[in-house]
Amino acid sequence: MIITEDMFVISDTHFGDLDSVENASDKYLVDNWNKTVSENDTVLHLGDFTLDDNDKALKEKIIKYGNLLSGRILLIRGNHDTAPAGVYELAGIELVNEFKNPWCSAVTGTVKNKKILFSHYPIIDLYSILNTLTYFTNKHDYNNYPDENPFKFPIEQLEEIFIKNKFDINIHGHIHNKIKLFDNLINVSPANIGYSPVKLGDLI
Repeated sequence: MIITEDMFVISDTHFGDLDSVENASDKYLVDNWNKTVSENDTVLHLGDFTLDDNDKALKEKIIKYGNLLSGRILLIRGNHDTAPAGVYELAGIELVNEFKNPWCSAVTGTVKNKKILFSHYPIIDLYSILNTLTYFTNKHDYNNYPDENPFKFPIEQLEEIFIKNKFDINIHGHIHNKIKLFDNLINVSPANIGYSPVKLGDLI
């Protein structure tokens, strides 16, 4: 897959789930997207395009928002992107993954001489780190996950890929909050990039 500076990137839009995009409405996200992205542009979406526990409702949301948004959409599956591949195809969304393990969906590219791993999950278990930090600051459990983090396995796999292939940067989603703990991790959840897709050249 060819990655260019002119491609856009975003993650965790969670269309149809107001609570999970930090008070940004679906209309606001769609309007920002369409003001920024033309029909000739490509957006690499790093997972959690939308979500719903009901399979029928999930399919309807994917098709609805896929048809509302401008540009060619390439999707790396996140933990909420659980519909069959054919559903995304109906919405004009292409699923992309350069690795065999579906739980480690990721693509790679080079922008401005930086070797980049694009994935939904970050390569470091930021949930555990944030739980530790918040415990010592306000005794609040950041994510209410059990001791066995359900995302530990894919994160370990991605970290191994990152190290073995000597990547410079991991551009990821999944963690919605604004955090900056590591220079080589860039979080493109909506709140971190102005609730709009951002060009990779500008991001780097």
